[in-house]
Amino acid sequence: MGYDFQIAYYPDVRGLIEANANRTNGSTGRIYDIDLQNNYPNLIRVPEVILSHSGIALVKDASIHNPGWPGLKGYKISYISKTTSGD
Repeated sequence: MGYDFQIAYYPDVRGLIEANANRTNGSTGRIYDIDLQNNYPNLIRVPEVILSHSGIALVKDASIHNPGWPGLKGYKISYISKTTSGD
């Protein structure tokens, strides 16, 4: 959207309550299934990417070619996260 902003993190429900009560300007990173209309009527959903992540998959079975998430059902998947500090 082209705006600079800061995000303050609150526990899940508290963040929505604070935004709905106009004590904060919004709440980020929520799942799509939250019933905003009935539970938080002062909030509107703005579909905007706030984080993207890319990765690679390594497989031992050469017959597996880009199956996508649905095609990985039934396989064991590992995720390795590297944590860095000081940035």
